[in-house]
Amino acid sequence: MNNTNRETSTHNNEGLLDEISLQDGISINKEKISVHIDNMTKEFGSTIAVDNLSLKIYENQIFSLLGHNGAGKTTTLNILTGIFGPTKGTARI
Repeated sequence: MNNTNRETSTHNNEGLLDEISLQDGISINKEKISVHIDNMTKEFGSTIAVDNLSLKIYENQIFSLLGHNGAGKTTTLNILTGIFGPTKGTARI
């Protein structure tokens, strides 16, 4: 089996990953954030549906939300699409 899929990456002065480039010309630039969620919480009465979620999804990045039933996946997407607002924190696209 011949594996010709090559990946290159660049790092900044602190050794943190700045960009990942794949052979197909697709790159993930850590400077271009598409979705930014910061300390987001959503409560429905006394039920906490999402608890202090923080994440960044970058341009061209493939991302998936996985979790058991009731983990807050749909609530997170509903907040990102504007159906609900967060109780605390921020969510930006």
